[in-house]
Amino acid sequence: MGNGFFYEGGKWILEQVFGEGSTGLVQTQPAYWTFRDQRKGNPENAFPLLANLDVDYLVLQGPLFTKTFRAIWGDTLPRLRRRGVELILLGSAFHRYDPEEERVAKSFLQELRPLAVVTRDEVTCRSLSKWGLNCHNGVDSAFALPLAYTPPVLRIDGGYIAVTFDRYPEPCFSV
Repeated sequence: MGNGFFYEGGKWILEQVFGEGSTGLVQTQPAYWTFRDQRKGNPENAFPLLANLDVDYLVLQGPLFTKTFRAIWGDTLPRLRRRGVELILLGSAFHRYDPEEERVAKSFLQELRPLAVVTRDEVTCRSLSKWGLNCHNGVDSAFALPLAYTPPVLRIDGGYIAVTFDRYPEPCFSV
């Protein structure tokens, strides 16, 4: 549905738990920049914003369990954990649901020991639960978007279709 959708929905969910105004959104890791080779991790000269946050909890959302999970988060998350920052995964999932993703996620998550994991699908929850993680089967945070955001009214004759693409060039399609 698009990262902005689950970010906003997740923020609303977290504010129901921790209180209004308790949660902020911060840009994700630079390795996620469009068309970047994520296997290389974050660019060498990128400022490590997330690793330097003064927070009690860091909440990651979405299908972050990829083959590149450790390359992207391998420096940041252990650094935060050493400072006592708790990790929460909300609406988390695999990206392709293949054995390699499971292997990478298992080794890294068993090191990190997140405080809580809420998945967005049963398949991910079953895998993570087998590894002894505090895992709950949930839904994609984007489903909370209608509670979190009221879009502006648009005046467009004939209606419109909104489409989003992440990490891939926009494909050719017709309606």
